[in-house]
Amino acid sequence: MAAFGALLTVPIGGQLLDSTTPTVLVGFYAAVLFVGFLSIVLSRWALLEWSWK
Repeated sequence: MAAFGALLTVPIGGQLLDSTTPTVLVGFYAAVLFVGFLSIVLSRWALLEWSWK
């Protein structure tokens, strides 16, 4: 998961930093981290047969 995040955010982050402010870059990184967290939570939920135990 971390490798996909790095492959996605490094090139896009460079372009964002050149064209916008660092605040936008931080927001983008936070969004990528949130999507990763959401993926982990949903995969755990799926492994538990869609019910929390």
